Amino acid sequence: MMTQKKIAEMLGISRTTVARALQENSSIKEETRKKVLDLIQETKYEKNYLGSSLAGRKKTVHAFVVKSKNEFYTSEIQRGMQKIQQKYAKYRLEIQIHLHDIHEAQEQVAMLEDILSQEKQVDGILIVPLEKKKIYHLIKPHLKKIPVISLTMQLHSDIIHIGTDYHRQGRIVANILACCLRKGENLVILDNGDDRLSTQNYLEGFCERISEEELNILGPYSCQGIQESVEFLKKLSQEKKIQGVFSNRYAQDIMKELPDSWFVGKHIVVNGMSEEIEQLLLEKKIIATVTEEVYEEASFAGKLLFQTLYQNKKIPKIWRKTNSKIIYLENLEKK
Repeated sequence: MMTQKKIAEMLGISRTTVARALQENSSIKEETRKKVLDLIQETKYEKNYLGSSLAGRKKTVHAFVVKSKNEFYTSEIQRGMQKIQQKYAKYRLEIQIHLHDIHEAQEQVAMLEDILSQEKQVDGILIVPLEKKKIYHLIKPHLKKIPVISLTMQLHSDIIHIGTDYHRQGRIVANILACCLRKGENLVILDNGDDRLSTQNYLEGFCERISEEELNILGPYSCQGIQESVEFLKKLSQEKKIQGVFSNRYAQDIMKELPDSWFVGKHIVVNGMSEEIEQLLLEKKIIATVTEEVYEEASFAGKLLFQTLYQNKKIPKIWRKTNSKIIYLENLEKK
């Protein structure tokens, strides 16, 4: 087993110097720190934090996760947090997941208030904030003692944030469609409302980018859900020749309800991922989907909290944008 002592011997330095390099002590020269970190990476050394004074008691992180209609989003963000808990279980890190419906914002606020006021153990907070002002008001008095990271939706400029640039994702969708459509062709845009997470940013980004093209833009048309959108598209298709369609919400559910014959001659790109979207790709009813790496978002946030709680690392106030993926039929992962 690789130890700090062995690393020190291999580099011809003291074990104390190795320890200080790991702790990012300012007294260590950058050249020395780099040598230590490079060797650690090569040897896959992992410090035994349980044997240090940093471990102490069990540490509890409360994760407030949103239950979205998109089950893929919910399951992936939970999977990311569960992976972190499994990875760091030997350090007695516990992540308690609190799942709240996306339409029950007050329930999330009440749960957070209860946890903070009842003096329950709170060593860190991960949160997808539904009521930003109320959540920040509750958390603000505790920021000096409790590290907080917001996910998906940025809580406040004072809070570290890990998430996806949904505005940019909307632009990516528009860029793909722009490459598929010709000058003057009809593109229909549906606005199915705000889901509190991403849909308005999708729409704004899409409209911003697609306006740069010489297309005949129809919409955005405000629709009230899946069935109204389906009936609207059927009726509009009888009146006009439609070559492209974008909906900022319920896209996969809308496409499921349309007959196979409706898709002939139409180009469709969606946002997000689900079993329904996979099926639409397999059936070649949509060209592609642009989706976020929700799992990476959650696991990276958990890793940052671990470094804060066990390694005494100060996390800078950052907005880390996770990558977007473009998934076509050709790079769809087969199950």
